[in-house]
Amino acid sequence: MHHQNDVVTYEHKVVTCQMAGGKPPLILGLEPIGPGEGETTAAKRLIDWLYQQYKHFADVVVVDAGYAGAPFINHVRNKNIHVVVRLKDDRMNIIKDAEGLFRCQVPAKTWREDKSSTTHTYISAWDEEHFECWDGVEKPLRVVKG
Repeated sequence: MHHQNDVVTYEHKVVTCQMAGGKPPLILGLEPIGPGEGETTAAKRLIDWLYQQYKHFADVVVVDAGYAGAPFINHVRNKNIHVVVRLKDDRMNIIKDAEGLFRCQVPAKTWREDKSSTTHTYISAWDEEHFECWDGVEKPLRVVKG
């Protein structure tokens, strides 16, 4: 509860699981973040609830870098669901290891995406598997860089 200009406001924090790509974007579930907890604790509870309700509710869970920790990654992967974590911090060991490999690797895979009959975009990406340098992660990871 916050007091602003003698007005009491209430704040509720939740994590959600939402289908991506569909219209409308469907929310599969939400879980409150309790006092003193972080997002990942609530997210693990939400993953458990969704798994109990729907079993294999998703093939892939996509999260931001705030979820880039072994406990969350292991929790989701132990339910046979892939996890995509968008990392931006080049200081992480897995990023350093991948960058070193990508520098030594033959050129990136490149392909053309046709936007229309006259507009094209060329995309280059590196894709490597079997990274084991993330402390505490139980199964090897895959790194993709575009």
